[in-house]
Amino acid sequence: RYAADGDMTPVFRILSLWFRHFQHTLVNDEMADIVQSVPSYKFIPLSYQVISRLGTTSTKSNIVQELVRRLATEHPHHTIVQLLALKNGSKRGTAAYRDNIGVLKTEEAGNVLNFVKRSSPMLAALVENMEVLCDAYITLALHDTKEYERRGLKKIALANILVGRDRVPFDNCLRLRKCNQSVPARPAVLTVAIKPRPDGDYSNVPRVQSFEKDFTVTDSGVHKPKIIYCYGSDGVRRKQLVKGNDDTRQDLVIEQAFDIVNSFLDEDPNTRRRHLQIKTYKVTPLDTVAGVLEWVDNTMPMGGYLNGKPVDAHMRYHPHEWKHVQCRSYLQKATDKYAAYLDIQQHFTPVFHHYFLEKYPDPATYSRRAAYTRSVAVTSIVGHVLGIGDRHSQNILIDEATGELVHIDFGVVFDQGMTLITPETVPFRLTRDVVDGMGCNGVDGVFTRCCEETLKVLRKKGNALATIVEVFIHDPLYNWTLSPGRALQVQKDKADNDVQMLVDATADDDDENVADLAARVLLRVKQKLQGYEDPTGEAMSVEGQVKHLIQVARDPHNLCKIYPGWGPWL
Repeated sequence: RYAADGDMTPVFRILSLWFRHFQHTLVNDEMADIVQSVPSYKFIPLSYQVISRLGTTSTKSNIVQELVRRLATEHPHHTIVQLLALKNGSKRGTAAYRDNIGVLKTEEAGNVLNFVKRSSPMLAALVENMEVLCDAYITLALHDTKEYERRGLKKIALANILVGRDRVPFDNCLRLRKCNQSVPARPAVLTVAIKPRPDGDYSNVPRVQSFEKDFTVTDSGVHKPKIIYCYGSDGVRRKQLVKGNDDTRQDLVIEQAFDIVNSFLDEDPNTRRRHLQIKTYKVTPLDTVAGVLEWVDNTMPMGGYLNGKPVDAHMRYHPHEWKHVQCRSYLQKATDKYAAYLDIQQHFTPVFHHYFLEKYPDPATYSRRAAYTRSVAVTSIVGHVLGIGDRHSQNILIDEATGELVHIDFGVVFDQGMTLITPETVPFRLTRDVVDGMGCNGVDGVFTRCCEETLKVLRKKGNALATIVEVFIHDPLYNWTLSPGRALQVQKDKADNDVQMLVDATADDDDENVADLAARVLLRVKQKLQGYEDPTGEAMSVEGQVKHLIQVARDPHNLCKIYPGWGPWL
């Protein structure tokens, strides 16, 4: 009756139909039977979306609660953190978010957690320990470090972070609960991706053992996240990024989508043979204003190599040409953007091909460049279909070990880049430096072929992908739309001290009908998958669509119109 273990498409479709027809008795009756009979691990990839439906009314609420109870008792390491985030969500965050969560959702999340505690002493201890750990992370995320920065301290003792009513130091919060006496009751490392197991046996999952005594604060980011090191029971030291005053759910949802797309690419022999995959990282939202992210080791932003200190490849190889800041100022002040962009091209030579010559000895240079080219292709096509914007050079990392790209910071998705103050005019980042890294063939050959193979898979899986997008955009707790304030934040001038006041003043001004907007987003995704780049034009073949997208992405007439902070000349 049910699909094979590896085929998750029916689950996505079932949940989409259920969420769309929540009010229909027959649908809920059928869903009640499915919840009882389908193995619970099949629902884990969309557990966030299921849990967000807690707190609805009548019969359907009982069905959601029954499913969430199964998920929480059989797969606690995947779901307890999500339930704690929902339970505590009303305590922090914006008024709009608190209203969105509602009292019923927080109460039902608490009820499910109480049910889990009653299920077994081990689960009760695990829930309590996880609650302590999450509270510690949130306290660290929101800890004000301005005084330490003023004193010039690079490393800050975790003992300064006091957690809970008893004011226990962060690095002792779990040790004092004697977690070492019971390994099953010890929380799993939050940044380890745990594959759902049909048998529910998670005895080999790495547990939190201890933390390094100091943490540091990043130099970048609006809210300056903290960096800590967590030691697991497997002896591995893991670097983690703890973000405060930031909703990490946006990153989580896109990483979910990437994981699902990766499964599609792995099923197809042509994309599997070409190793077409998107590099992902683990994201764990802790509540509305805090989260912990897996640190992707051995990476650096593309912009860090091209124009960042101390590397600044452009200045090293072309010291007499225009600097990055000069290009930005020149384009920003120009009245004729197209002419200005052409001038910049004459005074700013691409240098990214040097990255592979500097980093990798021959013959590794060729293999790493090929991996880079394939990675640019798959992330470009998937990013276009999902409408991922704000792809400036600091939001694209390059893995120094493999040459592959890692995309971060997904604050602009589902074509919301078109609603920015300066609308985005390209489908993905394919600037001169990005192409320069591909070698002498540029976009011809490997890049174009990999784009075509990726798009073929997405078209073949079009119904499944559209279903996934539909589930995401109708998630009641996932705010993917851009308010005027958020749009301003994306394209703010760092020198403008008044921007934050404008962001705060307009944060809740978006009154557009989200349901209508969601319908348009879903329609646009389907159109892209059918070859309609111009909704009023004709459908294109895979080859024609890829050729069109490459032309649009590289067209100076489009690049010159982009917000200068995006760096279209890089």
